[in-house]
This record gives sequence, structure tokens and C-alpha cells, in this order.
Amino acid sequence: MCYNCILHFLSETTSPPNIHLLPLPCEGIVPPDPILTCIVADFHPQNITVNWQVNGILHSVEKASPIPNGKDGKEKAFILISHLEISMEEWKRGTTYSCVVSHDSSLESSSVTLCFSECQGPQP
Repeated sequence: MCYNCILHFLSETTSPPNIHLLPLPCEGIVPPDPILTCIVADFHPQNITVNWQVNGILHSVEKASPIPNGKDGKEKAFILISHLEISMEEWKRGTTYSCVVSHDSSLESSSVTLCFSECQGPQP
């Protein structure tokens, strides 16, 4: 078996990103202009684009440089953290915010969405 061929194949494989949008606190102290944080982790290759959408409309595009993650023996994995400053007034009004990720591992984008109404529990 060709050892170099196996190494080349493994280096060319793709791993889809895990996307996490950190929630804002529902109660307690929340800053007047809170910041949403989207963590995109464990993906390979490193080419990735992060878009922020507000109520389904493109707000900003981030072509950032991911950094190597290297945890759990995933030497080829990368991580990227993106931030979006939002208005508390818009947040409480029920505006939805989405972190949309495009990566070579899929032809379609993946997203995670967050909205203040999630703090209120299920709506009747």
C-alpha cells in the first residue's frame, strides 16, 4: 500500500463545520449594544465564508482567516469566531439573526438562527 497516497488522500478530505451561535442572556444584565458570537469549528479545508443575516437579509460578509484548531487529534481542523454587534431595541423587537456558513464540504450553506422570542418560550 502506498503510504504517501494515503496521506495525500487524508489531507484532501473535507470535514463540515460545526456552527454554534452563542445565545444572549434572557434575564439579568445585558449590555445596551450586545454582541452575537458565531463559532465555526472543526472544519477542513480552511476556505470558508461567514455571512450574517438580519431577518433573512444579508447584513455582512466575513472572509476571515481561520486558525488551526488541532484538538482531539484533528491536526487539519480549523476554527473561526465571528461577531456581530446588534441593537438591544431590535433584539427585543423580535429581529432574527443568522450566522450563515459556506464551506467546501457542501454545495449548500448551513446556518444557525437566534431570536429574542426564544427567551419567551413557546408561543400559543
